[in-house]
Amino acid sequence: MGKKRDNVQQERKRESEDSTTGEVKGAKKSTTGEQKWSEEGTTGEENGAKRAQQVKKSEEGQQVKKNGAKRAQQVKKSGAKRAQQVKKNGAKRAQQVKKNGAKRAQQVKKSGAKRAQQVKKNGANRAQQVKKNGAKRAQQVKKSRAKRAQQVKKNGVKRAQQVKTNAAKRAQQVKKNRAKRAQQERLMKRRRAQQEEKTE
Repeated sequence: MGKKRDNVQQERKRESEDSTTGEVKGAKKSTTGEQKWSEEGTTGEENGAKRAQQVKKSEEGQQVKKNGAKRAQQVKKSGAKRAQQVKKNGAKRAQQVKKNGAKRAQQVKKSGAKRAQQVKKNGANRAQQVKKNGAKRAQQVKKSRAKRAQQVKKNGVKRAQQVKTNAAKRAQQVKKNRAKRAQQERLMKRRRAQQEEKTE
């Protein structure tokens, strides 16, 4: 039952859409017809105006042709004059470029020579400085070595003096020890002799 109701509703909807489509199509055909007649009327008017314009142009054509020839002559004359001016300006520009190039080349040559001279001068100055620094360094090394030799000699003399002093001191101590030992031995002999006398 429900399905049948749905089918009926679908059918009514389709009929409504067909009706609307028919109305739209009819309106479009009516509008198209009106536009067509309107366009044909406009075209007729345009053709009439165009024809009148054509007649007017026919009368003015001769004048236009004459003016065109005159204008062409003027353009040709102006073109020749302009070409002459361009040629003249080109030659002048080429001359200026050549002059500037020669001047620039001269300047570059001069700058190069000046730079080479400066480099040579700087090289000589640097060599002189290196030589001077080398001599100064050699003098410093020589002075340092002499000072070191003097110090070594001084230290050697001082060390020899110390060794000599130590040897003398040691000899004195040995002599003193020997004398003390001899004194001790004499004392022991005397006591032994006294002991033997008491025993007898």
